[in-house]
Amino acid sequence: MKIGVISSRDTALKLVTQLSERGHAASAYDVETAAVTSWDAFDAVLTLVGDDRVLTNIVLGKDGLRDRLPVSAIHVAMGMHGVESMRQLAAAHVAAGQSFVAAPLLVPTTSSADSRLAVAAGPQAALNRLSPIFDALGTTAFNAGDAPETSATLALAHFALVACAMQFTAEAFALVRKYDVAPEVMQDVITDGLFAADVYRKYGQAMVEETYVPGLTAGEAAKVLDHVMEMADRLRVPLPSVDACRDRLLGAIAHGDRDQDWTVLGREQARASGLD
Repeated sequence: MKIGVISSRDTALKLVTQLSERGHAASAYDVETAAVTSWDAFDAVLTLVGDDRVLTNIVLGKDGLRDRLPVSAIHVAMGMHGVESMRQLAAAHVAAGQSFVAAPLLVPTTSSADSRLAVAAGPQAALNRLSPIFDALGTTAFNAGDAPETSATLALAHFALVACAMQFTAEAFALVRKYDVAPEVMQDVITDGLFAADVYRKYGQAMVEETYVPGLTAGEAAKVLDHVMEMADRLRVPLPSVDACRDRLLGAIAHGDRDQDWTVLGREQARASGLD
């Protein structure tokens, strides 16, 4: 298949390398070059951007994908986006006679590089055609049905669950530290006991080590939680635990940690507890 990948330079090149190694004709584009590219011969275009407004402009802006993709092509949105944005883009592509699939990559909950997961939703025929692409990217895609916004709902709820696990872990570390117990000991209690899931191993250990080397940054994570809270507010669903985590991330950003890995919320929880 001929595939275009629109993302940041490093991410696009990484995905293109994986696709090319499996025999696909793949090309990388950033936001600027995507705007001047002819898409007539492409079978699929993957977008992996972190901002709804950027994605909307790529699709609906001047010379956007909606106006230049062939009817036979599929646009696959693999970033974490809001529910309403997915509805808007799905409607725009359908009106243009094109296929649109939302397949947000889930935030990783293990340290393994081979554990990429996505929740994919869109026309079944399009999902079937995308199977070789997901295989080439080493991605397990859960089929969430025909409505692209369903995948956004599931991915955001999954993200909220991971974020809450991180927040609870940060609170436990802060509590035992106030009683002069090393967080390393608490981490062992967590991961060798009732909470032995990989999410606690991965993010709890990162908080203990305090490396904060960016994977997902605090700023990016806060933006995703904005989508979660927007989704919840629309149908009046209270999410106090998510709100608490978002507040900690906003505090970290206010203290200059916007570009640190989002596990920096552990440090922010310690600050709030009078420890750092």
